[in-house]
Amino acid sequence: MKLIKSLNITLLFGVSSDNFIEELGKTERKVKVHIEIGSGMGRTGIHPKRIDEYIENVKLYNNIIIDGIYTHLSAADIDEEYTRKQLNSFDYAVEEARKKVDTIRYIHSQASTGVLNFNEKKYNLVRPGIIIYGFYPDESFKDKIDLKPVITKFTSKVTFLKNVPQGFSIGYGRSYITEKETKVATIPVGYADGFRRCLSNNWEVCINGKRVPIIGSVCMDSFMADVTDIDIEVGDEVIIFDNDNIRTEEYAKANNTINYEVICAISDRVPRKFI
Repeated sequence: MKLIKSLNITLLFGVSSDNFIEELGKTERKVKVHIEIGSGMGRTGIHPKRIDEYIENVKLYNNIIIDGIYTHLSAADIDEEYTRKQLNSFDYAVEEARKKVDTIRYIHSQASTGVLNFNEKKYNLVRPGIIIYGFYPDESFKDKIDLKPVITKFTSKVTFLKNVPQGFSIGYGRSYITEKETKVATIPVGYADGFRRCLSNNWEVCINGKRVPIIGSVCMDSFMADVTDIDIEVGDEVIIFDNDNIRTEEYAKANNTINYEVICAISDRVPRKFI
């Protein structure tokens, strides 16, 4: 394996505030920026009608080069009419910007849902997010593109087993009381690792090919599962989600969220194995 001795990296700044432009203007180095147009996301970006004024502000600083212009689509997966309005607003801003700047090289608006639903608006860059990782923004996109997840599975191992009698209290707050003699497994993953507390008494994991219920409140560093009906030993693998037994999308739904969040929520405490 060859070691990379040096990296040649160019940083491009997305800009949409006057204060940030002012700070960039104080540096001595040449910097390239992409102006963000607020076409309807309601997050960041300048109003399309303000593009002339904003460009004039940027031009006050000789070290800043306007290299691109972009926007972000908020509902490309669910609202075609609104998305068309966003794109029309963005197109207006692009046209006005090109009248004032001849250094614009890159124009982009599409994230994953835009790439898949509005691919006629290619411009010359796209910003795919979740699909790069092989996950669908929504199940409805499966007929548009064939993806393979880059995250194969999120797993742990059984670290402790015990048999407890009927009426035994499991976890903080005594949120689960056994109804019969029960074999309980402890798994060293908790909400500090991204395994959310809302799964307490409300979800399952897969051990040795069988789904078993979580019992008791999820702790910071661990949770418990009822493994009464399976053959199990300390050290056995516990599947939290994978692409077969418990799919990522299914796990996300149990968390009342989307696959983006559950993937991002896996904390740095969890070791990664790159294959």
